[in-house]
Amino acid sequence: MLPHINLKAYLWALGVIQPANPEEVHNFLKFMNKNNNDIYESSAIAEAIEYSSEHLLIELVSKKSNLFVLSLAGGEFLGKQLRLLRDKNRLLLLKSLRNASFNLEGSPEQEMDGASSSTTFRLTLKDAPRPEESLSSGPLPQSQRFFWPRVSEQLRIGSNSGDSSTPIKLNYYSRNKISTKADISATESLAELIGVSPRLLSSMAKSPEKQYRTFTMQKKSGGSREINSPRAFIKTVQYWISDYFLYRLKVHDNCFSYRKGLSIKDNARLHLNKKYVLCLDIESFFDNINHVDVVKLLINEGVDRNLSIIMSALLTLNDKLPQGAPSSPVISNAYLYHFDCMMTKMSTEYDVAYSRYADDLTFSGNEKSILEDIKRIANQGLKDINLKINVSKTRILNENNSQVVTGIAINNGELRPNRKFRRKVRIIFHQARMSGDAQRLSTLRGYLNYLQSFENGDSVGNLDKFKDTISYLEGLRKLDVN
Repeated sequence: MLPHINLKAYLWALGVIQPANPEEVHNFLKFMNKNNNDIYESSAIAEAIEYSSEHLLIELVSKKSNLFVLSLAGGEFLGKQLRLLRDKNRLLLLKSLRNASFNLEGSPEQEMDGASSSTTFRLTLKDAPRPEESLSSGPLPQSQRFFWPRVSEQLRIGSNSGDSSTPIKLNYYSRNKISTKADISATESLAELIGVSPRLLSSMAKSPEKQYRTFTMQKKSGGSREINSPRAFIKTVQYWISDYFLYRLKVHDNCFSYRKGLSIKDNARLHLNKKYVLCLDIESFFDNINHVDVVKLLINEGVDRNLSIIMSALLTLNDKLPQGAPSSPVISNAYLYHFDCMMTKMSTEYDVAYSRYADDLTFSGNEKSILEDIKRIANQGLKDINLKINVSKTRILNENNSQVVTGIAINNGELRPNRKFRRKVRIIFHQARMSGDAQRLSTLRGYLNYLQSFENGDSVGNLDKFKDTISYLEGLRKLDVN
């Protein structure tokens, strides 16, 4: 006998905010309906939980905290329309939660074409369709992991949600363990962990081209680069895979790209006070890392083969890493881990410094002939993993010329933005001042902060001019507001 409750609506709410306890699900229903009064009595909720557990529509994932999740059978029980609405609301909330968990930082150290001050995403519930049915009737230690906050904790809709001192952390967000049942496919297993329907992941994997916006971006060196920007839903899935699986991938200490707390300055600092600097560039780096490469990386880190295959399908596009996906940088670093190990070992033997920032390889030493030998060895090492050096960008810089490593001049034993960049910034500030363009204030502040992060980023006179320009534009903005 069905409980005295709108069971589909109740299970839909659980599926959206899982893992959650019965009270949190009830509070979420009240939240969605903007209702401060109880919708159901506690006895009716208890009856619904008992019925759903007996019929395997839900599963208990934390006995201590009384947390439940919607099972695969529960997802089927919802029916197509509610299942689709559950997926949409679920991913919109996960997107907000992930952004709420991590600061969004902008800096010219990562993107030289512009910058903005650090901002923190403020969680808001996204507008999304609601059910037509009336809602009223194997992992690392937790200390070494990133965890997304639970929906209930962020929306403060649970009895314990205000207690931030004891957050509930499941290894895979919805569950602590990956399902090992023989009758569950890898896609179903992954869907259980994320908390979405297997059909959604299957459609993403089978037709990934529908999940991206493609455009071209001009390169600083000339030509253009194709960018495949993932749409919100698959991007959220890629973030989830990155934070709950890709964290296992190895990254070498001499790799300075896409790593928290490290920047192009750290990469350049390794090559100070050297007579010669060899700069190499990997040609079409992301384009030459394919689906099979990603599968092998995951399998080598202990991930089940079939699970690795479905995740790789969600992380690649047209059999290559998409430029623009949040998971691609992490994978690219891991793909070159063994190459980085080899080049570091060899460089140490030859008394040469080695570092890598994305597709930029830098070696420095006091013997030019040794760097010539290293160039040949590096080229062969890259060929062994189906990569190659961009010959047109290969150069050896001596101490009598301008030595620039990842955009930073390292002559005279100090780090400084290169002359071309400083000239560009001066032009940008001059144009903003002349045009009174207050819309570029955040970018200008980013450039100024970047220059000031160096001991000798620019002359005192220029820095004062930049500050004055920012003050002038701030004044114009205030006048416009008033």
